[in-house]
Amino acid sequence: MPVRVEDRQSAVPVDIALLAGAAEATLRAEGAQDLEVSVVVLSDAELHALNRRHLGHDYPTDVISFPLRAPDDPDPLLGEVCLSAERAREEAEARGLALGEELCRYVVHGCLHLLGWDDRDPRSRRRMHARQEAILRAYLEQTGAGREARPRQRRSP
Repeated sequence: MPVRVEDRQSAVPVDIALLAGAAEATLRAEGAQDLEVSVVVLSDAELHALNRRHLGHDYPTDVISFPLRAPDDPDPLLGEVCLSAERAREEAEARGLALGEELCRYVVHGCLHLLGWDDRDPRSRRRMHARQEAILRAYLEQTGAGREARPRQRRSP
C-alpha cells in the first residue's frame, strides 16, 4: 500500500508520516490496501488555482481529489489528493483542533472521494462524513495524534 506524500509549500509545518498513515488507514479501512495514493500539500493559492483550472470553481478550498484510475483498471495508482496546509491551519485554529488532526481529516476525505464516496447531497454527505470521522478517530487514537487541542465543533471539509 504505497502512499507518497509531497509537501510543496513552506508556510505550515507538516508531518509527512502522519499524513501518509492517514491515507494508509483509509485504504485499509475501505479494503483497498492494494492501491496507491499520492498526497500533495500545497499553499492556499496553489489549491485555489487547481480548483479554478480543473473544476471551474474560482474560490479557495481545502482538499481536491483527482481520480487516476477506472474501477477495472489494473494500475494500482488510485489518484492524487491535494490539500491546502494554510486552510487546515486556519480551520484548526478556529475550531480548537490540532493541525495534524485537520490535515489528516483532509487526507481521509480526499481518499474517500477517490474510493467512490460522494458528498453532493445531504444524505450522502452525512454518510461520508460519518465514515470519514470514524476512520479519522480510529487513526488518531491509534497514533495519539490530535491530543494537543480539544475540538470545539467538528465539520467536514
